[in-house]
Amino acid sequence: MARSRLVLRVAARLCGVVLIGASLMLLTGLTQDAGRWKRNQRFKAQRSELVVGQLLVVDKEGRPRILLEVDDDGPSMSLHDAIGQGRIKMSVSESRSYVALYDSMLLPRLSLEVDMADVPTIATFDERGQSRSVLRLDSAGNPSLAFFDGMGLDRAAMGLFGASSEAQVFMKSSSGTPVLRLPR
Repeated sequence: MARSRLVLRVAARLCGVVLIGASLMLLTGLTQDAGRWKRNQRFKAQRSELVVGQLLVVDKEGRPRILLEVDDDGPSMSLHDAIGQGRIKMSVSESRSYVALYDSMLLPRLSLEVDMADVPTIATFDERGQSRSVLRLDSAGNPSLAFFDGMGLDRAAMGLFGASSEAQVFMKSSSGTPVLRLPR
């Protein structure tokens, strides 16, 4: 549980740092020229358009670092590590807005999602990419937290459920037999 909270905090901070850094670079005009950062370099806007379905930004070694694209599902952006593997993906489709963080084996470890009903969800995944915990607010704003075992079976859940937002806790054995339900 503490590890999941730590992973969520680190991921949230990482996303925040990336977004804040990119915003500051754009707002301050910070650019890199011949390996040196320049402040307040101004670019004159041209009355022209660049129209592409995909934009790949590479580092000075030619490795992919950022991929922006629009496909049939909608726009997405992937941020790549130093060896060119996609480690963060952000996308918007007709069904959801989504951010996922991937490990060095390119398996999902953390995802943030808001679906079209405006229901936010945070999910954590184990080293095999199997969902292990899900934190969600339902459409009425009721929070719930669910835990899954290595086989993907729901084993425990707690939250506020139903129209009355009643607090409930559920636990199941590995065979799926209920072992705890509060209130009874």
